[in-house]
Amino acid sequence: MPPTGERPVESLGACDPAVLGRGEFALAPPAPGAAIAPGTTDPAAVAPGQEVYVNGSPGVVATCTVPVA
Repeated sequence: MPPTGERPVESLGACDPAVLGRGEFALAPPAPGAAIAPGTTDPAAVAPGQEVYVNGSPGVVATCTVPVA
């Protein structure tokens, strides 16, 4: 269980290319209660194989891996 104040994190495997293309991801976990909005991160800022944070199920942050092109 995460420490008090931290949101649970789930793993999704490979990132959805549409989410990456919209910049709807973060390089670090967002603050508790914060959603990751489109345009949060420049899609050019990530490399294949890098793990990033995306919105998961309600109230949960998810990690995914940038796919290799």
